[in-house]
Amino acid sequence: MKHSITLIFTLFLCSTLSAQLFKGGIHGGIVASQIDGDKMSGYRKFSPYGGLFVRHPLGTGKWSAQLELNYAGRGARSDDGNIRTSMGYAEIPLFVVCNVFHFPFQIRAGMAASYKIFEKTETFGIVSSSNDYGSWDFPLLVGVDYQITERIAVDARFSYSALRVGKQFYHNALSFGLRYYIAL
Repeated sequence: MKHSITLIFTLFLCSTLSAQLFKGGIHGGIVASQIDGDKMSGYRKFSPYGGLFVRHPLGTGKWSAQLELNYAGRGARSDDGNIRTSMGYAEIPLFVVCNVFHFPFQIRAGMAASYKIFEKTETFGIVSSSNDYGSWDFPLLVGVDYQITERIAVDARFSYSALRVGKQFYHNALSFGLRYYIAL
């Protein structure tokens, strides 16, 4: 009897796990960022971003949830390029995704928890480490995907800090990249 219950539970668990419809892959691109409140305006600081993602449908298929694990660069650059602030973040965004017009557009909105890995400031070619900005950032995110093929999509997103980063600063970033689906 004990073995029968174990067998039934194992079969149920396996059938439940195989019924999960996960899509996953890798993505990467470029971030154009600025820091609101630092008196250097404009999306002049360019940095890379990239990571892994997994998506799971919610309900009938129009809606899904997407979880990512990313590296994202952020910062600011003066008009003349003589002053640069650079930061790197490990971030975990969580999105709700909506399939618009079924295929090929998808829009998404969500929030991320981002932990600062490094921060440095370069002034007239002299690099110094700094700690003017907090360790954590919690950006709000909105974005759109355009599916080129079943496995490849282009991605554009906007992010803005929900809370101050440091004394009076907010991260403000535009990201553009490619997404490659490994599992369909």
